[in-house]
Amino acid sequence: MDLLDLSDNKKAQEPRVYAGCWFCWILLESVVVAKLTLTFKDKVIRAYRLETDVPAHIGQAESNEIRIDSLAVAPTHAVVVCNKKGETIIKQLNDEFPLTVNDLPGREHQLNEGDRISIGKHVLQYSDAATPKELSQNSQLQPNWLNQEIKLSVKVPEANLQILNGKHIGRLIPLKRALTRLGKTGSGIVVIAKRKGGYFLSPLEGEQAIKVNSQSLGQETIRLSHGDTLEIDETAMQFFVGQ
Repeated sequence: MDLLDLSDNKKAQEPRVYAGCWFCWILLESVVVAKLTLTFKDKVIRAYRLETDVPAHIGQAESNEIRIDSLAVAPTHAVVVCNKKGETIIKQLNDEFPLTVNDLPGREHQLNEGDRISIGKHVLQYSDAATPKELSQNSQLQPNWLNQEIKLSVKVPEANLQILNGKHIGRLIPLKRALTRLGKTGSGIVVIAKRKGGYFLSPLEGEQAIKVNSQSLGQETIRLSHGDTLEIDETAMQFFVGQ
């Protein structure tokens, strides 16, 4: 079955088809569907936007999309995903660090408007995409998001993936947008997020079929380094920063 390569050329209306190419890579525009607002002792620290099918990991480690600097929080504490059905699911990832939603413990919860997630001594409050009224009430948060995007575009160097085997050996996949999705259903799907601090790889499907430097990715989100190799099914790629 032919798979699609959606070109980065904004003028192109129809995607180009590469015959025999086993994977599709899609440069995604971010679509905000929900947000989590981090608070400590009822003081708002930051709001985080959630994007469809892009896992947001929560924890103390710098690689997390939602980082909480506290010894009461696991390095990778939990992960939250908004799926295409409109559901937002949060899952506990560390047995030694409990997860509670509205004071009820559990390893997995489907979030609803207003739910409060306790992570150590911090609280994340879930809400759907902000209305104009909500934005006016939280006007201090919106410039922070814009500033973050501006800093990202200025400071993060350009990077590419190069295919290392198969009939498309040598082909470059530029990582120009905020999100790049790789793979296909049944063979493993990942997303690479371009953020301040570098390029971060997260699995969406088929974690055991995905390897980085010959090691299974599992459910981890990792920061890619120059020269790292990525394998999805039987296709190998290498990550390069700069020229």
